[in-house]
Amino acid sequence: MSASTIPDEASQVVPMAAKSNKTASAASGNRAPDCNLNFSCPEEVVQRIAQLYGDERLADVVFLVQRSEDCPVQRFVAHRSIISSWSRPLESMLCGSFAEGFAREVRLLDVDPSAFEVMLKLMYTGSAEITVDSVLAVLDVSIRFDVGPLTQFSVQFLQTHTNSEHACSMLEVAVQYGLMKLVDKCIELIVTDDHILQSEDFYHLSQAALIEVAKHDSWNAHEDEIYDTVLRWAASKSTDEEERRRLAEPILEHLRYPHMSVEKLKQLSTSKDVPSQLIFEALFYKLNPDSHENQEEGLEQLQNQLRAPHQAQSQHLQQPSQVSKRYRPRPGSLLFSWLPTPRVTVSGDCRENARHTSSNGFTGVRGDRRMLHGIFSWSVEISETQSAWIFVGVARVDDSNDVAWRSTGYMLYCLDSRFFHRGSGQNHPGGDRKICSGDCIRVELDCTQHTLAFGVNNEKPVVLFRDMEPTCYVPAVDLRDCGDKVRILSSRAQTPCTSELSPPSLGARSSMTVATGSHMHQAPQQPQPQPQPKSHARHPGMWQWHQSEGEAQRSSGVARAHRQQHFLPRGNPLADEPSALTGMQDEPPAAEQPAAPSREEAAAAAAVSAVSTVTAAAIASVSSVRGE
Repeated sequence: MSASTIPDEASQVVPMAAKSNKTASAASGNRAPDCNLNFSCPEEVVQRIAQLYGDERLADVVFLVQRSEDCPVQRFVAHRSIISSWSRPLESMLCGSFAEGFAREVRLLDVDPSAFEVMLKLMYTGSAEITVDSVLAVLDVSIRFDVGPLTQFSVQFLQTHTNSEHACSMLEVAVQYGLMKLVDKCIELIVTDDHILQSEDFYHLSQAALIEVAKHDSWNAHEDEIYDTVLRWAASKSTDEEERRRLAEPILEHLRYPHMSVEKLKQLSTSKDVPSQLIFEALFYKLNPDSHENQEEGLEQLQNQLRAPHQAQSQHLQQPSQVSKRYRPRPGSLLFSWLPTPRVTVSGDCRENARHTSSNGFTGVRGDRRMLHGIFSWSVEISETQSAWIFVGVARVDDSNDVAWRSTGYMLYCLDSRFFHRGSGQNHPGGDRKICSGDCIRVELDCTQHTLAFGVNNEKPVVLFRDMEPTCYVPAVDLRDCGDKVRILSSRAQTPCTSELSPPSLGARSSMTVATGSHMHQAPQQPQPQPQPKSHARHPGMWQWHQSEGEAQRSSGVARAHRQQHFLPRGNPLADEPSALTGMQDEPPAAEQPAAPSREEAAAAAAVSAVSTVTAAAIASVSSVRGE
């Protein structure tokens, strides 16, 4: 189109617009037409400003960036007005009364040039490219120069890409800069992985980082074990006993001594690592735990003490929040959460629920935890199912298939308890058994022995897979029917009995916690009653059936019908041969045993004995000091 034709076309457009305005005015009762027109072009503005990046023609400042004095200097041209609008520290430097405000060149030392370049590109173009190798340097630059969006993006990147391999190094960064969300993510990865807790990276953590680890609620281990872990860290730092105690002292203050075993408290009473006051508080808590449920009166007294000037300076005075937290059990943390897919809906505050919400047909859901080293254990409840066509197990992290049991998955089949790998199934050594709604499957992956074990409800897990490939795995579940739902359940370790002399081993501890309602909650652990075995008369090799607590309260006829329902299959999509088990009958009930003392009574008796022992030791110590 030539320039001479433009006025003609414009003259044709104007009368039409005028005619349209007249019509609109007449239709609105001769009101004046609205001549305001809002127009925005943010993308165009970004493109225009981006053209100034690296342009020396209008640049009025040059940054000479150097990582250290022995490193080469890199030169970056910029514009004071643009830089100052992004960074307050740089604004004060470039536009204030400092020497840099009048200088053409500004030197920046101890700054990574590549990270500084990422920050400049964000200021000019609105986008930044961050990699695993550069994220820490970019985070340091963004915090130093107060570039909020870049800091937020860096933290989000770290939270997404932090794994067990880099959890300890990321924790140091998070503690240094006060990034509490990243601190929580790193600690959850550390305390739920036995391999990390025994690694050199863990022993290299700073005292400040270990304080955050010790006071965190994500621990699933028993308090005895947490204490031993702290001592191992201190012992790795120094061989001198006094230096070891100096390092461990501020960390041990954050442990939950009332939730240690009585035997452990008796052992600590003879050492100098823990103040006797903390041991006395823990032992008296075990004598009467109900009296510590409501601590308002005691906390109010402590607050009044804190208000007193002469007592506020006492180094031994503890904050009320710290005292009240000591009596609360650690809620624990989930080992993993489900990742939603187009066919599986994930719900819950911790994404612990996964439901098949598409048309019938096998589809899978995976967990977000990568497992390569150590021992992992978790429990999955079959919340709802129509026909028990569900597989539970693990799959390789690099498996892109939607269904795990047909590919790299090591899976237990709920319909008949066969176990599958790459589409091939084998019979369970205990025989056929159907796992239905309300049942819970315990999964234990041992990456050191390359084994995978499964247990149902309260039964001991049985190793079904050996010599697994030494690679990285993720939790996996395959669902068949629309509406089938699974849920992650608690797997926390039981509190050791008062007669035990040692806490559970590292390899036997749990790595999960329960999601109760909308909050993570750890109820006081109660000893499980010994189940009465029920066996099949015609199939002596079958799994023994263990009655749950609810079934034990039902009548024998209802309980028998309920057990038969668990064993009778409703069809198998993988095989046509019937596997119904008939002719079930109950065994004669076992003779009644005399009632054993309750757990509370045993704990109270042991606590009384421990208090007497500790009190006698304290009196003897005081008497020796006084020379009596």
